Amino acid sequence: MSVTGLSYLRSLHRRGVPTLLLAQHDPIGSPSRFECTLDLPDVVEEPDVWLETLVAAAERSARRPVLLVAFDQALLFAGRNAEKLSRLYDFLIPPLSTATDLVDKHRQYQLAKSAGIPIPRTVYPQSGDEAVTLADEIGYPCLLKPHQSYFGGIRLRAKVAVADGPAELRTLFDRLAADGVECLVQEIVPGGDDTLYGYLSFWGADGNELAWITKQKFRQNPARFGEGSYQRTVEAPQVAELSRQFLRAVGYVGVGSVEFKYDARDDSYRLMEVNPRAVLGNQLAIAAGVDLPYLSYAYLADGALPAWEQRWDVHWIHELNDLKTLLRERRPAAAIHEWARSLRRADTYAYGAWDDPAPLLGAFASTAIGKAARSLGIQYPRGYSSPRPPAGIGVPAARVVD
Repeated sequence: MSVTGLSYLRSLHRRGVPTLLLAQHDPIGSPSRFECTLDLPDVVEEPDVWLETLVAAAERSARRPVLLVAFDQALLFAGRNAEKLSRLYDFLIPPLSTATDLVDKHRQYQLAKSAGIPIPRTVYPQSGDEAVTLADEIGYPCLLKPHQSYFGGIRLRAKVAVADGPAELRTLFDRLAADGVECLVQEIVPGGDDTLYGYLSFWGADGNELAWITKQKFRQNPARFGEGSYQRTVEAPQVAELSRQFLRAVGYVGVGSVEFKYDARDDSYRLMEVNPRAVLGNQLAIAAGVDLPYLSYAYLADGALPAWEQRWDVHWIHELNDLKTLLRERRPAAAIHEWARSLRRADTYAYGAWDDPAPLLGAFASTAIGKAARSLGIQYPRGYSSPRPPAGIGVPAARVVD
C-alpha cells in the first residue's frame, strides 16, 4: 500500500471498478475510504500465501477479474505463476525472462547497450579490491548500485550508496557482498534533480505503444539519488524516443517506466533505470490524462482502450517526502515557505484528495508518532510480521457495479 497502490485504488474506484488491493504492509497510516485491502506477508518469503489468496479472490469474483501488478517482486511472482494465474485472471506483463532481466540493473544495462541506449560509465566488479581498481576509470565520488533494488534496499535503506573514496568503496562493496547483494559501480552523471526525465507508458499485447506521457523531476527524497517528490509533466521528445527504442528492443508489453538524466557534457540523455511497472509518480500521469491503471483495466476487461490525451505542465507533489527534502537543504522557515508554494502550485498529490482525506491525515500522524517514539528510544513502526492465513482465507465478497 504505497502511494502507487493508492493511485491504483483511487483511479479504479472512482470509475466504478470494484478493487481488491493485496499489500505486503501499509505504511500510509490510515486507510483510504475506497479501501478493500488484504495485508499479506512478504511475497518473496511466502509466495504460496499470495497464490492461495489470488485463487480465492478469483473464485469469489462476480466476473473474470483483471490482475494489475505494481511492484517488482509481485511482477516476478506473477511471471513465475503465469500459467496458473492465466486460468483465473486477465493480465498483461512482460515474459518472466524479460522481467527478470529488467529488475536486475546489470542485465538491464547490458540490454540498453545492445539497443544503442546511452548509459553512464558502469563497471561490474566481483570484489571490493576489483571495485577499487575499476573505479579508477570512473573517478570519485561514485555510485554503488545493487543489481536488484529490492534486496539492496533492505541492506542500504536507500536505492544507492555514494562512495567518496577507495576505502569507503571497498568497505561498502564487501559488506554488501557478504550479505549476498551484488552491486555495480557507476559514475555520477553531473546535474541536479531537475535534469531527470521520465517516460510512463502502456504497451499492448502486440508490442505497440498504446499510451504515454513524459515528465521532469524537480526534487527527490533524498536529494540526487532518491525518488521524485516534486514533478511535472513536460514534453521531452528525445526521452520518449529513447524509451520506445529500448522497450521495442526487448518486446515490451504492459505498464512500463523509463528514466533518463540529461548529460550536458555531450548533450545526451543517459539511462538511469527501467521499471517494468508503474512508479511513485503514477498519480501525476493519471491527473495529466494518462490514467495507466484504468487504461490497463479497460484494455484487459473490455478489449478496448478508452480515449486519452496528455496534459502538459501538470504538477504533482509527495507532501511528506518533499517537506523532508526541503528541510534537509534549507533553514526551516525557508523550507516551509517553498513547500507551501509548491503545494499551492501542485495540481495533484501523493496522499491528498478532497474525496479521500484519511491517507494524508494518517501519513502525517504516523510520521509525527514515529518521530516522537524514536526520540524516546522506542522502535516505530514495529517490525512487520503477519501469520500465514489459514486455509480458506477470507476474501471480501465481490461487488457488482453496473
